[in-house]
This record gives sequence, C-alpha cells and structure tokens, in this order.
Amino acid sequence: MSKPIELMRECNQILMRLHDVNKQQLVYLRQGEFNKLDIFTDKRQAILEMLDIVEEQLDRRLNELTEDEKPAMSREISLRKEVLQSILNQEMDLHKLVEQEKSKTILELQGSKKHRKAVSAYKSGVGKNKDLKEV
Repeated sequence: MSKPIELMRECNQILMRLHDVNKQQLVYLRQGEFNKLDIFTDKRQAILEMLDIVEEQLDRRLNELTEDEKPAMSREISLRKEVLQSILNQEMDLHKLVEQEKSKTILELQGSKKHRKAVSAYKSGVGKNKDLKEV
C-alpha cells in the first residue's frame, strides 16, 4: 500500500475517532450532563490537531499516487465524505443542545432576578402600596 493511501486511511480513522467522541458527548448532553463539556472540547481539539498534521503529510505525498492506486483512494475519499457528513450532523445536534441549555439557564437566571427584585421590594415596603406583580 502506498503512503498516500495509508495517510488517507489514517485521516479517516482520526475522523471516526472524532465521530465517536461526538457521539458520546451527545449521549451526555441528552441526559442533561453538561459538566463534561470542557473535557469534550479538549479531546475534540486534540483530535483536530492530529488530523491537521496527518492531512499536511497527505498533501505533501499526494503526487506519489499511481493510476493503479486511484480506485483505492477514491474509496477512501468516499468513506471520508460519509464520515464528515455524519460529523457535521453531530456538530449541529451538539450546538443545538448547548444552545437550548444556554437559553434555559438564561431564563432561570432572569426568573431568579425577578424573584429577588420582588422580595426586595416587599421588604422595603413597596409591596404595601403596589401589587408585587408590577415590580
């Protein structure tokens, strides 16, 4: 097997690793476990850095690909496209789940702020003259 095909297979393996990490993170987020986002981000970044290194090597060696090896490379490229599409879908799902949790947290904080304001107004005597709902 030639070096370009070997490097493309390595790229695909790295992409599949990213797919697995994303898949696990989706499970965590769907279970409401947002405390592992930092670990996920670090893993994801390390995988992307490895991918960059291997892709650079691949770019330098692509000219070594022979005509006989082109069908094998084509299969690897097709696999790469499938994995990348799946990763893209995962990334969109991850983003959606994080945004939903962010919105939920913002609403909770706003509700808490309104509650504190109402309690504060009541304690200061404003509640005696006004309906607390107006505060």
